[in-house]
Amino acid sequence: MSKTEQNQKAQEEPELQRALWQPPAKRRDSSNMMRFAKWLVERGVFTQLPSWQELYDWSIQEANSFWTLLPQFLQTMFIRQPDFEQDAFVAEDPQSHLLGSWFEEARLNYAQNLLEHQSRSDSDLFCVCANDSGEIREYTRKEVKALVAALQEWLLDRGIQKGDRVGAVVCNGIEAIAGFLACASIGAVWSSCSPDFGVKAVVDRFSELKPKLLIANLSVQYAGKSFDKTEDLKQIAAQLPSVCGLLVSTPARFLEDTWQLDGRQVAVANWADASTSAEPGSNESLYYFRLDFDDPLYVLFSSGTTGKPKCIVHAVGRALLQHQKELCLHTDLKPGERILFFTTCGWMMWNWLVSAPSVGAVPVFFDGSPAHPDFAAYWKKVQACKVDVLGTSPKYIRGMMQKGFSPKPYAGGLKAVLSTGAPLLPEQFDWVYQNVKQDLHLASISGGTDIVSCFMLGNPLLAVHRGELQAPGLGMAVEVWDEDGHRLDKGDAEQEGELVCTKPFVSMPIGFWNDGDGQKIRSSYFARFPGVWHHGDYLAVNPQTGGYKIGGRSDATLNPGGVRIGTAELYRSLESIAAIEDCVAVSDPQSPGAEILLFVVTDSDLKELTKVIRRHLREALSPRHVPAQVIEVSKIPYTRSGKKVEVAIRKILAGKIVSSQSALVDASALDDFASFQASRVAT
Repeated sequence: MSKTEQNQKAQEEPELQRALWQPPAKRRDSSNMMRFAKWLVERGVFTQLPSWQELYDWSIQEANSFWTLLPQFLQTMFIRQPDFEQDAFVAEDPQSHLLGSWFEEARLNYAQNLLEHQSRSDSDLFCVCANDSGEIREYTRKEVKALVAALQEWLLDRGIQKGDRVGAVVCNGIEAIAGFLACASIGAVWSSCSPDFGVKAVVDRFSELKPKLLIANLSVQYAGKSFDKTEDLKQIAAQLPSVCGLLVSTPARFLEDTWQLDGRQVAVANWADASTSAEPGSNESLYYFRLDFDDPLYVLFSSGTTGKPKCIVHAVGRALLQHQKELCLHTDLKPGERILFFTTCGWMMWNWLVSAPSVGAVPVFFDGSPAHPDFAAYWKKVQACKVDVLGTSPKYIRGMMQKGFSPKPYAGGLKAVLSTGAPLLPEQFDWVYQNVKQDLHLASISGGTDIVSCFMLGNPLLAVHRGELQAPGLGMAVEVWDEDGHRLDKGDAEQEGELVCTKPFVSMPIGFWNDGDGQKIRSSYFARFPGVWHHGDYLAVNPQTGGYKIGGRSDATLNPGGVRIGTAELYRSLESIAAIEDCVAVSDPQSPGAEILLFVVTDSDLKELTKVIRRHLREALSPRHVPAQVIEVSKIPYTRSGKKVEVAIRKILAGKIVSSQSALVDASALDDFASFQASRVAT
């Protein structure tokens, strides 16, 4: 470490270790996490109330006890209970955590766990649906059960059965929720995309699944505009020969009962017709099929920015139990409390949010733009919907910061804010406490589509520190390893390395679709460190606070002169330069020394800005952080979940084609990078 770096670190350490928020004693003692700890004492697991560290260590060292006691505490509903005296996880192959099963004897139903939660009555609120047009609609449990019962009957009448795939291109509203729960109730496998996905993006995802049915919104509203998706849906269905029926929702009465698609007739039904029996009291016919703990529930997709998206299969009980743990214990949701996470149906956070009723909480689903017609309009809806826990992203927080908008007048009812999609920067922590609310549990969380949940997330027992994720999830044996598989997170100094999980955890996917021998999934997660889950994120642990720091994707690592640098460190430092509207950094694949290329969006003079950037990085970080070139671009490419696509940019700069661009919010954002590469080739 250079002298400059040592001085910088010495200046930053006291500030970074200062707690921004401490849970008040009353809130800490009444939290679900504390209730779980007391319950374990009553069960004889501990002789006295454990500290958080003791509780976490027990969940790792006595993993079988933890996973068998967890569903009992959470009162997970089983149609047939597992034998809690037996191991929760049975490995088939000691070389791979993937090959094994959870709670083999258990039978349960995901939809039942949401629709029949013991803390709520049929007259209680089940969910809230809002949009950027100003509409807010509340649904009781009785209403949603009636909808699900009607749709279940409709699905069964059309031959949809356990194991059949149902693809959905839906807005974040009642059609998505009721449609998913109807599929889950009979064991059909759900997979959803957002209507803003293009035709190719949807086909790329659904073609391997061979769905029998498509559910779709034909009319979509976004940012005050209306979009007709009829032709898109026809093209999608025409390219999916397995589809034999469509269920569509449209504001107007839909008259056609068949579509001619690619030489075949496909039956088309209207949502209004399928849900005509959804009257109060009609839910007596709702039946919950007995499903295995490891039966498929839904298929999620990797981002697909460097190739065709991977079809990741998640199981009924695995997703349910992990979500219950995170929502109840780590997010501290109580029955009746409301949680809104801004997401579309094409991001895993939608699947996570949908599980909220399984702990008695009320999910608030928002469809549209959270910045239309301005930031205040969205926050007024947050206030009107009486949201207790709000989920957002660093990108959205940055947008509010740049516009000088403070949501404080509308945030009085919030008890927590969650952030994911990218690392939350220290300055953004400060901004939230200054501009949202001081008495607020701010939890930066991190996991992924691969596990449809989190590795690190919030903890109601612990303090919040700048730039840090509070703690790993219970039962998640998270460690930091170097390239040779040596642990780095047990020393006195903070060291960055690979995020690994050394023990089985319940939300591991059951496989990739059509990966019969498991070879693809083994190579994705278990090839780097055999028998250990390798996630692909850079991670470091602060030995003073115990907090975690995500350094970005390890496959997007900067490597100038052979020295590994996480991109998150660079972005954080550049936040202080107001002239940079946005930026992305990659190692130049055509440079022998893997020099850093920094692409910026700016209105300032590039030559002068380059001088400022280089001087700033040299002084604030080190000479090795200084980019070889600073290049102006018109926009930075992002995935739909708010992640910068560094790997795809590096692929372009290596002279390769990014074959799949469907995961991007705006594929044209790659054009400037392609032009830059073309100009290099020409010279």
